[in-house]
Amino acid sequence: MSAVVLATAGYDHKIRFWEASREKCTRVLKYPESQVNALAITNDKQYIAAVGNPHAKIFEVHHGEGSPIRSYDAHGGNVTCVGFQCDAKWMYTASEDKTIKIWDLRAPRWQRQYECPAGVNSVALHPNQANQASAYSRLIVSSPSSSSSCFSSSSGDLVSGDQAGHLRIWDLQANACSQELTPADYDFLDPTPGTGESTGSMGGSIDDELAAGQASGQASSRPLPRHAGDAGARAIRSVSMASDGSLIAATSHSGRIFTWRPMAAGNGGTGYVRFAAIDSGHHGYLTKCVLSPDVSRLITCSSDKTVRVWSLPGGATWPSFQLEKTLAQHTRWVWDACFSADSAYLVTASSDWTARLWDVHTGEVIRHYAAPMAVTCVALNDASG
Repeated sequence: MSAVVLATAGYDHKIRFWEASREKCTRVLKYPESQVNALAITNDKQYIAAVGNPHAKIFEVHHGEGSPIRSYDAHGGNVTCVGFQCDAKWMYTASEDKTIKIWDLRAPRWQRQYECPAGVNSVALHPNQANQASAYSRLIVSSPSSSSSCFSSSSGDLVSGDQAGHLRIWDLQANACSQELTPADYDFLDPTPGTGESTGSMGGSIDDELAAGQASGQASSRPLPRHAGDAGARAIRSVSMASDGSLIAATSHSGRIFTWRPMAAGNGGTGYVRFAAIDSGHHGYLTKCVLSPDVSRLITCSSDKTVRVWSLPGGATWPSFQLEKTLAQHTRWVWDACFSADSAYLVTASSDWTARLWDVHTGEVIRHYAAPMAVTCVALNDASG
C-alpha cells in the first residue's frame, strides 16, 4: 500500500494522482460529465470518491482501467461534498438539491436522505464514528441555501450549514435533526485579532472566478454585503470538526469564523454551545476552513488568494485563537486544503492551476503540483498503519 496518496481535480474533468515528494503525476482518471467539486480517500487508501454535477463516483486508487467501480446519480443538482465512514462501509454526499444522502456501498441506491431548506455546501463526520464500524454514526453538514443547522453531541453527527447562515446537526441513529445553531446571533470582535487589519472589499464574484477557471484573466470586482443581517454575507461555506470532538468551526461567505464546543457534562443537556466568533480579516469570500488533526491550528482559504493559519495553543480555549501567519503565494482563488496526518504540512488547491504543499511551521512552499486548468479540490491520505 502506498505510503502517501495525494490527488487533485478541477475544471479539466480529470483526477490526478501525484508522487508527492517528486511533484510527478503518476495516474490520471477521467471524470467527463463535469468539473470535480470534492474528493475523499478511504482510510485504507484503496478507493477515492469524486463528486461533480450531479454525479458521485468511486474509483480504485491503485488498480483498474480508470472506470468507476460505482456511480451514483440520485442527486438532482451539483454535488458539493463527499466523505467515507472509517471502514468505508458507507459514504455521505451533499448537494445543491438541498439533500444529504447516506449510501451503503454494497447497495445501488441511497439508504437515508435528509432534506434541508437550501443547498448543502459542506459535510464533516463526527470523529467518534471511528469506533462504530457497523453503525450509522453522526455527520456535520453545511448548506449553500438552508437556514438552520444542527450539531449533535456525543456519538456521531452530521452538521449542516446553509446560505441563510445557520447550522444543523443530524443524529443518524435517531434519524433526525437534534440541534440548530444560529451564528448570526454572535457578537463580533474587531477584524483579525492582533493584526489591526480591516476586511476591505471582496474579490471578484464566484461566477467570475469559475469562468476564469478555464481561461486566464482578471476577475472583476463585485463586493458582497459584510453585515450579519445580509443574506449573502451569512451563507456558511465550510464546516470542520476537531479530531477529538472538542470544537466545531464554520466559516461564512463574507469572512467570519464561528466556533462551538460540546456542552460540559453535568449541565443538564447534550449538544453544542457557542464558543467564539471573529472576523477572519480576509479580503474576499471564505471558501474553506480546516482544523488540523492535532487541533493546534485552523486554516481558512479565500478568494483573496491567501490561506490564513490560526493557532489554537489552548486547543478549545478562547481567547487564544490567534492569527499565526498568512500563506500568500497563490495567484488566484484558493478553493480547498487538507492537512497531513501529523499536522506539519498543508496542501492547497487554487484557480491558478496549481496545488501547493506547504510547511505549516515555516509557511514556505516545498512542493508545487501543476495542472492544465483550475484546481478546485485536493485529497491527501498519508496516515501510517
